[in-house]
Amino acid sequence: RLSSRPGLTAVDTQKFYPEKTRKELPVCPLTFVEKNVYIGTVGRMHGVKDQITLVQAFVLLMQRHAELIGQVYLLLVGDGPLRAQAIELLEKHQLRQYVWLPGERQDIAEIMRTLDIFVLPSQNEGISNAILEAMATGLPVIATEVGGNPELVEQNQTGLLVPPESPESMVNALNVLIKDKQKRKQLGERSLQRVQDNFSIQVMVKNYTDVYDSLGLERKQ
Repeated sequence: RLSSRPGLTAVDTQKFYPEKTRKELPVCPLTFVEKNVYIGTVGRMHGVKDQITLVQAFVLLMQRHAELIGQVYLLLVGDGPLRAQAIELLEKHQLRQYVWLPGERQDIAEIMRTLDIFVLPSQNEGISNAILEAMATGLPVIATEVGGNPELVEQNQTGLLVPPESPESMVNALNVLIKDKQKRKQLGERSLQRVQDNFSIQVMVKNYTDVYDSLGLERKQ
């Protein structure tokens, strides 16, 4: 487990890193404006990943805070059976135009740099590369309190943890971060620092070297 030996999992911090200002994403039809808030998730759109809970939370958010319509957008990156369900739900509530569902993409690092908040709504999860990539991009993370997520996301330090399959809990967490830009900034800065201290490739190499040394194994030069 990471908690007993941190740094044996890594993210490429040369590829995933923050930008000081948001950059346009030419392939995305959404209009990127600095004052707006962009929420995103990345992953296969299959049952256990549960993007539907995030979509339900987005619908609730817009129903309860109509002033956010046109100011808060959602990016659901990935392909699978839940994509069609998500589109159907968004169309039912007339919110399709505020959500981008591009399917599977290769430009994940660039997409991450357009976001303000990263969400991982999974029902179960190991050690999530997507969370590490978001943290390396300097994003605050909202994640379900399952599997390895609590080992990466520290409650109120690098993000917010919520129960799985709970749109109500997720909408509350989203609302906190949407309305508090300073909190987003603080959590994002701590996310980045946590990755640099514990999950960079340099740290992983050092820790693997230490493991080899502790086992008395000879390393190839």
